[in-house]
Amino acid sequence: MKRVINIGNRKQACKDLEPFRSKHYEACDIEFTNVSLTKINDLVGFRLFRKSGLFVRSSTLWEIMQPVGQGGKHHHHGLQPNEIVDALASLIDSILIYKSHSNRYAVLVSGKANHPVLMVVIELHASLENNRNADINKLVTIYPKDNLNKLGSSLLEKEVLYKK
Repeated sequence: MKRVINIGNRKQACKDLEPFRSKHYEACDIEFTNVSLTKINDLVGFRLFRKSGLFVRSSTLWEIMQPVGQGGKHHHHGLQPNEIVDALASLIDSILIYKSHSNRYAVLVSGKANHPVLMVVIELHASLENNRNADINKLVTIYPKDNLNKLGSSLLEKEVLYKK
């Protein structure tokens, strides 16, 4: 089953994400629309994202929204639905975009007032569990990022695609 969440309607998108905080969430694939991925191409100067949709497994959303480090898990980041929606809506106004692995790209977006800078990791040419032959943009994770100076100094020039 696939669900669609429109990031362009912030209030409804936050409401649609809320059920995925519960351990009894519905297992499904989710497509985020209105995330402006293809507009990032203008920032980097080439066609990085060929498709505009962004997909994620419900299990990934559940992990992102669990309390930080709960159960010794490093991928539990304690994000709220509104922080996820704001991060995805802010992709077009990125601070930094760099290649983190072969098909993975990291995008730093500034949080709203009193919110941290968030790292959004997207994998290109990916597939989800229920569609192994897909060629999609897959949301890998979103997490708060501190030590921006350390990150900036550790990146190789060839890895950085855009810096504000």
